[in-house]
Amino acid sequence: MKLVINAGPGFFHLSDRANALLEADESSVSYEHDHHLRGDPRLVRVVEKLGAQASGLAGTLTVVDIPDGIDWALVVQDDGREFVVERGHVWGLKLPRVDKG
Repeated sequence: MKLVINAGPGFFHLSDRANALLEADESSVSYEHDHHLRGDPRLVRVVEKLGAQASGLAGTLTVVDIPDGIDWALVVQDDGREFVVERGHVWGLKLPRVDKG
């Protein structure tokens, strides 16, 4: 399953161009606040098509691919970065490497 998250500091915000493409596809939903809609195929297509140009004022929208059928939740950090979790598993968050010695 593909989801759109904000991977950079700031907040989830679609560019005017991304909104125009979504509105042309009869969408009038709030992806910023309705986290369960982040997997909407229309949203995923627009972000994949536009790349960095899909991001609005502040933030870095990206598509993450998580396994189908999991019970996921979106976590928003204090700086606005988001990542997806499921029972101890994390997608979309770059963690520092820890060498086990």
